[in-house]
Amino acid sequence: MTQAPTCEHSKHNCTFQEHCIAALKNAGMRITRARLAVVECLSSSQKPLSPRLLHEKLTESSAEGDAIDPVSVYRILEILQKLGLIHQVYPSGDYVKCHDRHSPHDAPAILLCKNCGETTEIHIEQSLLDPLMQRAQLREGFLAQEVILQFQGQCRACLAISKK
Repeated sequence: MTQAPTCEHSKHNCTFQEHCIAALKNAGMRITRARLAVVECLSSSQKPLSPRLLHEKLTESSAEGDAIDPVSVYRILEILQKLGLIHQVYPSGDYVKCHDRHSPHDAPAILLCKNCGETTEIHIEQSLLDPLMQRAQLREGFLAQEVILQFQGQCRACLAISKK
């Protein structure tokens, strides 16, 4: 399984923005106005955002002439995902910030509420995934390089409402 790079900053209590800045710097990348704007927008959202919606929000909040073009938004999202700072939610393809710093030996799993769209992140120990990956290789000759986990259902709040 390919592990997303982690930064030394992940061991400390810090905001999502601080974590992203540290990870970008550790990866040798510049901290640009556009990257900061995307990080801030993702940070303030509790629900996954599509690249188009993210671009719209950035356009609304930017001064005239400072708008970030859609291609830049996609490139920034790609960088943040490669660094393990955001996750893509399926089947929509929307993006959500990584809610939690996790061990490089754990796999993040997204819990997506089909009612309200709320996302939560949990971590699955690699030792639980290894037998599944080995089975795929033994039975199908398939070498898994990455595991993407997502559970869809109802969050605690929606369950409570539906039980009333």
